[in-house]
Formats: sequence, C-alpha cells, structure tokens
Amino acid sequence: MTAAEVRGTLTVEPRAVQRIAAAAATEVDHVGGAARRVMTVAVGEDADVRYPRVEARVDGRHVGVTVTCSIAYPQPVGTVTDRLRSHLTGRIAALTGLTPRSVRIDVAGLTPGPGQGSGARGRRSLS
Repeated sequence: MTAAEVRGTLTVEPRAVQRIAAAAATEVDHVGGAARRVMTVAVGEDADVRYPRVEARVDGRHVGVTVTCSIAYPQPVGTVTDRLRSHLTGRIAALTGLTPRSVRIDVAGLTPGPGQGSGARGRRSLS
C-alpha cells in the first residue's frame, strides 16, 4: 500500500463548496448578495444581503456551481460576471482541490452603486 492509500480519502461536501464560493464572490468588486424571491418578487432588498446564494453539486473530483447575486448599477453586467466566473473557478480549485466544470451566474437584480443614491432606490424626486 502507498502512503495515500493508508491515509484514506477526503470528501469535500457541497455545503463547504457553497460557503467557499459565497465568500469568494464577495471578493469581486460590484458583486453583492441577492434577496430571496417568491414568484420573481424580492423578499427584502438585494443591498441588505451580504452574500450571494450558491448551490453546488460535487461529482467525484468535479463541481458545478450556480451563484445568484446582484450587480452594482451602472457596472456592465457581462464584464462583472466574467470576472466573477474566473475568480470563482480559481478560488474553488485552489481551496478545495476540485475542478469546477461549470460556474453558472444568475443576476437577480441591480443595486445602486456609489453615487447612485440610496433609500428610495436612487430615484430623484421632482419638485
């Protein structure tokens, strides 16, 4: 028997991948959490949720991840999601040893970015 066979195996649970991916997503600029939704209507504000929602499926040494997040307006959604996908792929591989086969990103909403106001969703009142 080799040393590796004597030590046994390590199983990375989907919940661990979910937590790693959620924390790693917050490392990318302009990415935020996403409020839960019922019939496409947000329950709460996306800006009030710190971490994106993540689902992970582990299959042997491979993992598939679905991230639901918000993006700060007026950032280009395609650019931010490309950066997020790349960052998640690298962080998941480095921290779990698993190979991400798919990283799906669902943008649940846009949140007011810096200088876009707050409170009433950045709307201006007419006088």
